[in-house]
Amino acid sequence: MEEGSICRQVLDRKPVDVGNSFKAGVGKLYCFTRIALLKPPPTEITHVWYFGRTERARITLTIKSYHWRTYSSKTILPNEVGDWYVEVLGPEGEALSIMEFRTTR
Repeated sequence: MEEGSICRQVLDRKPVDVGNSFKAGVGKLYCFTRIALLKPPPTEITHVWYFGRTERARITLTIKSYHWRTYSSKTILPNEVGDWYVEVLGPEGEALSIMEFRTTR
């Protein structure tokens, strides 16, 4: 994985309003990932969204070329205040990255 971030939008395949702290009830947040493969595509990665230690979403994304940008999103509710993280898993379930962020009142 070459790049990863949590952001408020993805425009033209680029993350916008990147951060590690957001207001609860922000609406959707995005996990943006830029991948450089060492073996031929296609393959898959998975974004696993956690609120605290509770898994909230698991999204599998197909990688179709050696250099690929992709993202997943999660709606953040107003009562979901606290620590979050997204774990990016490779095709064999191996951890590629962990991106932490926090939601506040």
